[in-house]
Amino acid sequence: MKMKKNSLSGAMCLLLVAFISACSESSEDISSKYDHEPPKYQVANDSTIAEPLQEVSVKIEITDNAGLKRLVFSYSDWTVSQAVDLDDAPKSYMFETTVVVPANAAKTWIKQVIRNDGTTTTVQETYHKLVVTATDINMNVRAIPVYIKIK
Repeated sequence: MKMKKNSLSGAMCLLLVAFISACSESSEDISSKYDHEPPKYQVANDSTIAEPLQEVSVKIEITDNAGLKRLVFSYSDWTVSQAVDLDDAPKSYMFETTVVVPANAAKTWIKQVIRNDGTTTTVQETYHKLVVTATDINMNVRAIPVYIKIK
């Protein structure tokens, strides 16, 4: 009976090791230089103070060694949404757009934040976070924040 138990434990151990090995990046993947790196970026001005109805320029240089596939600029509170599909997969792209701050844009608001331990904290926000989501041809994704504070 003890031998059966040891054999079963050994088999389970081997299955666990095989499963973990299959889930991780192999040394062949690393040596073949597969792209697992999200796009890089440089924001001209990542934080702006603006007034309602003011136009704010957003300018971001986005690069990726494998090539860029898609960019999505969005902020649901202001119904901002813009997508750029890059069919030629450039290694560098200058994303430029202009956003008009809504007349009723909130200057401050209360937000509930859930911490890692499950507790919640109330935070007073003052910056609107607009995001450009950059995806490369290998589906690596980078979220690029642009912050706007209302005077």
